[in-house]
Amino acid sequence: MCGAAPNRCRTIYLGFELEAEDILTAEEAIAKSNSSLNWSNSLRGLHRRLLITVIGALVLLTNSVNVRGQAKQQLDRTNDALKGRVKSVSLEVVRFDLVNNEWVEKPRVSSERKAYDELGNQTRFEDYDDDGKLSSVLIYDFIGKLRVARYIESPTSTTLSRVVPGPKNQKVDPRYTYKFVHQYDAQGRRIQTAVYLSSGPLWLRHVFKFDRNRKIHRTYNREGLNRTLEYTFNEQGNEISVVEHAPYVSADKTVYKYDEFDAQGNWTKRRVYRGLKEFPDSAFTLAHPWSVEYRVITYY
Repeated sequence: MCGAAPNRCRTIYLGFELEAEDILTAEEAIAKSNSSLNWSNSLRGLHRRLLITVIGALVLLTNSVNVRGQAKQQLDRTNDALKGRVKSVSLEVVRFDLVNNEWVEKPRVSSERKAYDELGNQTRFEDYDDDGKLSSVLIYDFIGKLRVARYIESPTSTTLSRVVPGPKNQKVDPRYTYKFVHQYDAQGRRIQTAVYLSSGPLWLRHVFKFDRNRKIHRTYNREGLNRTLEYTFNEQGNEISVVEHAPYVSADKTVYKYDEFDAQGNWTKRRVYRGLKEFPDSAFTLAHPWSVEYRVITYY
């Protein structure tokens, strides 16, 4: 186990229980959840590492597949809800620590960076730890029509990584680490992503369901359903809340408030609030933000 050790772990997900019956008001509830969720950098890193490496980075790839006999292709940057001919997106985060009942702002650091080619295919994903140091890189490519990615660990990374074992004497394709097979509905929306290891076995399966301004994302591993995320979007297509269902989850709802946009309509600053799903979105803004996120976007 990684526990509270300073190193991070990609394959163990930790959280803390919140006693909802101790909460008297919405404002006190959110404040209590923020206080209870004032984890150390390593514990916060576990949540973000899992989100990025197991779900986020691995499902932001697209490929041409047959949908009811018709070939459809989605652009990665369109799937990432980006507007215009985006070349790169750098996400930077300001986090807060609760010290002596006062919120202390930490330095603004890099969190992740994505790059796209002129056609809109993602070419690179960089992941940074909570101190803003490069942790790992995914380099995307095509092998024929196959969509693949090669994983590179940063030499300075302190992340503990688990090698997923495969059957003995099974050949591994050294050209890539992951292979992605996507399925789309008649409207061109991605409804399933299967992630295969370079040795052949299916590793993860992501299933997506859409309902007006909502999207449900279920993740399955070899043992079955592992995680469910319920997204709600505003009229501009930006996430306004995400509810998470998974083992060992305490802050199971995240609410976003958008403050700044660029000329293309892409957001460049938003506040992030986290707490219990039993409370309405409006109650979250009564408390201090969990973090503030900034995006630096370049265009072709």
